[in-house]
Amino acid sequence: MPSSAPISIATLGVPAALVPVTARPLTMLLVEDSRFAAEAVRLICRQAGIRLRRAESLAEARRHLRFYRPELAMVDLGLPDGSGLELIAELAAIPSRRPRIVAVSGDADRRADALAAGADLFCPKPLDMTGHLSPLAGVEGVQAAPILDCDPLRSGKPAAAPGGRDTVDPMALHDDLKRAHALLLERGHTGYAAQFVGGIARSLEDTKLIAAADLARERGRKAPLLAALMARVVAGPAI
Repeated sequence: MPSSAPISIATLGVPAALVPVTARPLTMLLVEDSRFAAEAVRLICRQAGIRLRRAESLAEARRHLRFYRPELAMVDLGLPDGSGLELIAELAAIPSRRPRIVAVSGDADRRADALAAGADLFCPKPLDMTGHLSPLAGVEGVQAAPILDCDPLRSGKPAAAPGGRDTVDPMALHDDLKRAHALLLERGHTGYAAQFVGGIARSLEDTKLIAAADLARERGRKAPLLAALMARVVAGPAI
């Protein structure tokens, strides 16, 4: 197994997102609360022959880690029961067979926090196959699965993800939007729901949804975000 010492990006002279974490990891733990975001990772793992387990929360990830030690752990920093930084620090402190750790976040300003907690790499959301996931999996030239229209409000063309990123199951997007809407209707979940939606909105390059999510996160104004989410939920997934 490759050494678990942190990669020096300055020494390698290439962008962090393009540095393979291992030559070819065989197992990965994905800690990600969004089905939409997780689908892109699932697709590349399936095509690369990597066994993937997914956890939606810190508690679920810790249950996995009691019996399972992946070679690669990809951890979202915004989780429903706390910060992914906590889990990154725990993984970094493992004395033997420590996995490579990749932190992901829709907030690029969290890079320094993630690396300080012990992550080997930081990748900003939205993740994409050619720019992030194929290199992380140690795979060259993996072809994407056929594109599905995962943005039901766009008409006339498939909703290819930004920058040529491959889109995923439209039902995953629909489920995430419904979940976020339900969270906003509950007390005490505005901040988490807003950051959750913000990551999805950035993947879709939906400026209106990004603005509504930022407004809810920064000022606690839920009404514009609820309206934007309801419009998408009512439209339903386009298949």
